Amino acid sequence: MMINERPVPPALGMSGSLVGITTMVAILKPKITFSVGGIIPVPAWFCAIGFIGYDLFYGAGYGGSSKTAHWGHLGGAAFALLYYVVSIRRRLRPSRPNLMVGQLRKHPPPPSSAR
Repeated sequence: MMINERPVPPALGMSGSLVGITTMVAILKPKITFSVGGIIPVPAWFCAIGFIGYDLFYGAGYGGSSKTAHWGHLGGAAFALLYYVVSIRRRLRPSRPNLMVGQLRKHPPPPSSAR
Protein backbone atom coordinates (compact mmCIF):
# COMPACT_ATOMS: atom_id res chain seq x y z
CA MET A 1 0.00 0.00 0.00
CA MET A 2 1.23 3.51 -0.79
CA ILE A 3 0.50 6.71 1.12
CA ASN A 4 1.98 9.97 -0.19
CA GLU A 5 4.07 7.89 -2.61
CA ARG A 6 5.81 6.06 0.26
CA PRO A 7 5.31 2.37 0.97
CA VAL A 8 3.51 1.65 4.22
CA PRO A 9 4.52 -1.64 5.82
CA PRO A 10 1.80 -3.85 7.31
CA ALA A 11 1.34 -3.69 11.06
CA LEU A 12 2.18 -6.73 13.15
CA GLY A 13 1.57 -7.49 16.77
CA MET A 14 -1.19 -7.59 19.30
CA SER A 15 -0.81 -4.24 21.00
CA GLY A 16 -4.19 -3.06 19.71
CA SER A 17 -5.87 -5.92 21.55
CA LEU A 18 -3.96 -5.07 24.74
CA VAL A 19 -5.18 -1.46 24.53
CA GLY A 20 -8.69 -2.84 23.98
CA ILE A 21 -8.40 -5.05 27.07
CA THR A 22 -7.06 -2.13 29.11
CA THR A 23 -9.97 0.00 27.93
CA MET A 24 -12.50 -2.69 28.84
CA VAL A 25 -10.98 -3.08 32.33
CA ALA A 26 -11.11 0.71 32.74
CA ILE A 27 -14.79 0.73 31.78
CA LEU A 28 -15.83 -2.18 34.01
CA LYS A 29 -13.49 -1.69 37.00
CA PRO A 30 -12.04 1.85 36.80
CA LYS A 31 -10.46 1.82 40.28
CA ILE A 32 -8.28 -1.24 39.70
CA THR A 33 -4.64 -0.18 39.74
CA PHE A 34 -1.88 -1.08 37.31
CA SER A 35 1.78 -0.83 38.29
CA VAL A 36 3.65 1.36 35.84
CA GLY A 37 7.22 0.17 35.73
CA GLY A 38 6.40 -2.18 38.58
CA ILE A 39 6.58 0.74 41.00
CA ILE A 40 3.93 3.41 40.48
CA PRO A 41 0.28 2.39 41.08
CA VAL A 42 -2.02 4.05 38.55
CA PRO A 43 -5.83 3.64 38.28
CA ALA A 44 -7.08 1.77 35.21
CA TRP A 45 -9.14 4.73 33.98
CA PHE A 46 -6.03 6.94 34.00
CA CYS A 47 -4.01 4.33 32.07
CA ALA A 48 -6.71 3.99 29.42
CA ILE A 49 -7.05 7.76 28.98
CA GLY A 50 -3.25 8.03 28.83
CA PHE A 51 -2.96 5.32 26.16
CA ILE A 52 -5.73 6.84 24.07
CA GLY A 53 -4.40 10.40 24.41
CA TYR A 54 -0.88 9.30 23.53
CA ASP A 55 -2.04 7.41 20.47
CA LEU A 56 -4.28 10.26 19.32
CA PHE A 57 -1.38 12.72 19.63
CA TYR A 58 1.15 10.57 17.79
CA GLY A 59 -1.38 9.09 15.37
CA ALA A 60 -2.35 12.57 14.22
CA GLY A 61 1.31 13.24 13.45
CA TYR A 62 2.09 15.81 16.14
CA GLY A 63 4.76 13.69 17.78
CA GLY A 64 6.82 13.19 14.66
CA SER A 65 7.42 10.02 12.72
CA SER A 66 6.89 6.71 14.48
CA LYS A 67 6.89 3.06 13.50
CA THR A 68 4.11 2.32 15.99
CA ALA A 69 0.64 1.51 14.68
CA HIS A 70 -1.16 4.15 16.75
CA TRP A 71 -4.36 3.80 14.76
CA GLY A 72 -4.36 0.07 15.50
CA HIS A 73 -4.23 0.89 19.21
CA LEU A 74 -7.12 3.33 18.81
CA GLY A 75 -9.02 0.65 16.89
CA GLY A 76 -8.62 -1.72 19.86
CA ALA A 77 -9.91 0.94 22.27
CA ALA A 78 -12.82 1.78 19.95
CA PHE A 79 -13.74 -1.89 19.64
CA ALA A 80 -13.75 -2.30 23.44
CA LEU A 81 -16.01 0.74 23.84
CA LEU A 82 -18.35 -0.42 21.09
CA TYR A 83 -18.50 -3.95 22.50
CA TYR A 84 -19.37 -2.56 25.92
CA VAL A 85 -22.15 -0.34 24.55
CA VAL A 86 -23.67 -3.01 22.29
CA SER A 87 -23.27 -6.16 24.37
CA ILE A 88 -22.16 -5.85 27.96
CA ARG A 89 -24.08 -2.79 29.15
CA ARG A 90 -27.39 -4.47 28.38
CA ARG A 91 -26.50 -7.44 30.56
CA LEU A 92 -25.36 -5.29 33.48
CA ARG A 93 -28.58 -3.28 33.71
CA PRO A 94 -31.24 -4.54 36.09
CA SER A 95 -33.71 -6.63 34.18
CA ARG A 96 -37.11 -5.16 33.49
CA PRO A 97 -40.05 -7.09 32.16
CA ASN A 98 -40.19 -6.83 28.41
CA LEU A 99 -43.95 -6.71 28.00
CA MET A 100 -45.91 -5.28 25.16
CA VAL A 101 -49.09 -3.33 25.87
CA GLY A 102 -51.26 -6.18 24.60
CA GLN A 103 -49.55 -8.63 26.95
CA LEU A 104 -50.51 -6.76 30.11
CA ARG A 105 -53.34 -8.43 31.92
CA LYS A 106 -55.19 -7.27 34.93
CA HIS A 107 -55.10 -9.79 37.70
CA PRO A 108 -58.50 -10.87 38.96
CA PRO A 109 -59.35 -9.54 42.40
CA PRO A 110 -58.60 -11.89 45.27
CA PRO A 111 -61.52 -14.10 46.25
CA SER A 112 -63.62 -12.56 48.96
CA SER A 113 -64.24 -14.63 52.01
CA ALA A 114 -67.79 -15.99 52.30
CA ARG A 115 -69.74 -14.66 55.27
